[in-house]
Amino acid sequence: MPPKRPIALALAIFVTFAATPAAQGDGAAAPTSVYATGYDGRATLVHHRHVPVLKLYGTPEELGRQRARLLGDAEAYAVRRYLQTGLPGPLRALVLRQARAMEPHIPADYRTEMRALADASALTYEEVLLINTFADIKKVIRCTTLTVDAERSADGAPLFGRNFDFPALGFAHRYGVVIVYHPEGKTPFVSIGHPGVIGAHSFLNADGLAGAVMEVPGGSPRFSSDGMPMLMLYRRIAETAGDVDAALAIVEKGPRSSSSNLMLQTADGNAALIEFTVHESDVRRPKGGLLFGTNHHRCAKLAGRTGCRRMARLLRAANDPETTWSVDTVRGLLRETAIGRLNLYAIVFRPADRSLWLAMGNLPAANEPFIHLDRHALFAPSPRRRDL
Repeated sequence: MPPKRPIALALAIFVTFAATPAAQGDGAAAPTSVYATGYDGRATLVHHRHVPVLKLYGTPEELGRQRARLLGDAEAYAVRRYLQTGLPGPLRALVLRQARAMEPHIPADYRTEMRALADASALTYEEVLLINTFADIKKVIRCTTLTVDAERSADGAPLFGRNFDFPALGFAHRYGVVIVYHPEGKTPFVSIGHPGVIGAHSFLNADGLAGAVMEVPGGSPRFSSDGMPMLMLYRRIAETAGDVDAALAIVEKGPRSSSSNLMLQTADGNAALIEFTVHESDVRRPKGGLLFGTNHHRCAKLAGRTGCRRMARLLRAANDPETTWSVDTVRGLLRETAIGRLNLYAIVFRPADRSLWLAMGNLPAANEPFIHLDRHALFAPSPRRRDL
C-alpha cells in the first residue's frame, strides 16, 4: 500500500529544507574523522588521511557486534540525531508503521546483523530498522552516475563515477565511513556507508562488480510494503553477484519496494543501468562506450519526465569530441553535477584493479580532494594489532 499522505507531505518539506543550496568555497575547515582507530578481534578501523576504513569479518552476529564496538557512540549519536531531525513528532510513528510492514521482507541474516548492532550499541532495534528503511517510504536520494568502458577510457581501464546526494541536515557529511565486509560464505565487498545503514547504496566487490543507486520518484504504486528494502536488495547483489547479469537477475526477482535506477559495471567494463518500479523494469546499455544515469527513468518502457540539468551536462561532454575520458575528467564532471549541500560524497570506482577515489567530509564533497584507496587498502587483510 502507498504511504499515507502525512508521510509524503512532511518528508517533502524535510527534503526541500535540506536541499537549500549551500555557499560554495566558504572556507570550510579541513575534514577530520569522528571515529577512533581501533580493533575488535580481526576487525579494524584505520584511517587513510581523514577517510575511515572499517573492516568487518564473520557471521551476521559478528559483523553487527564488531561494527557497534568500533564505530561506538559516534554512530549511535548520528543515527539518533538524524531520526530526531528527519522524522520529528508523529511522523516517526507513521514511518515506523510502514517499516514494520517491510520487516518480514528483510532477509533473516540482515535482521540478525541489525539486532546484533542494536544489542552491542546504544541504539535500539527500532532505530536501526528506521534508518535502513525510511528512504524507501519517501524518496530522498538525488544522485548522478556515469560509466566509461575500456575503449573510451584514457588509460584503458573502465571507470565508474558516482555522486551521492542526500540530506546532510548540517552534520551527516562528517559521519561517512568506508566499510569492507567479509561476510562468512559470501563475496567480500566495499560499501561507502553511513551510521546505522547495513544495506548498500554504493559498492565494489572483490569480483570487480561496482554498483550505485539513484532513486526515482513515481511508479504505480509508488511504494509497496511487500518489497525488500532497496538498500538490502543492493547489498544482496554486492555480496552474491559476480557479474552484471547476476545482478540484474536479483533486481528483477525482487520483491521491490519502490522505483529506482541501479548502475552497474564490471572489471571488464560491461555496464548496464536497470530502471524499475515495483512491478516493471527495463535495462539501458552504453552508447559509444558511455552510460549516464540520474533520477529519471529514460527507457522507452518507463520514461516519464526526463529534463535534468545534470544529465544535460553529461551529454554535452559525451558529444564534445575534445573530451578525454580520464579519472580527472570524471572527477571534474562530478564536481559540476554535485547538488550543493546534499553532496555527501563523490567517488570514482576503477573496477579492474578494485580501487577507488573518494571525496568526503565537507559539502559539497566533490569540491574536496579525492583520496585514493587501492586494492590493498580495501581488500588486504586487516593490519596486525601492533601496527595500528
